[in-house]
Amino acid sequence: ERARAVIARLSLPAARRNARYLVANALLAARAEPAAARDELRAALAEAPFEQTPRQADALLALGRLEEETGERARAAAAYAGFLALAP
Repeated sequence: ERARAVIARLSLPAARRNARYLVANALLAARAEPAAARDELRAALAEAPFEQTPRQADALLALGRLEEETGERARAAAAYAGFLALAP
């Protein structure tokens, strides 16, 4: 919750995106709350695209896996398609 409060105070979309990406990765590393990690990645990608193609591709791949894990198959397919468009 503290991280989310800090994110809400960030004014730049890229800063919010990066913070949400870090929170999502922390949740993934802890193997905790896959739905929360998914939501953070969704929000990160909605804020602004990453300037670096590899980071954008990694985020889309992780999102695809989380969407699939949480039963969102159509969203998983869309995330995987976005990944493949960047990293064919």
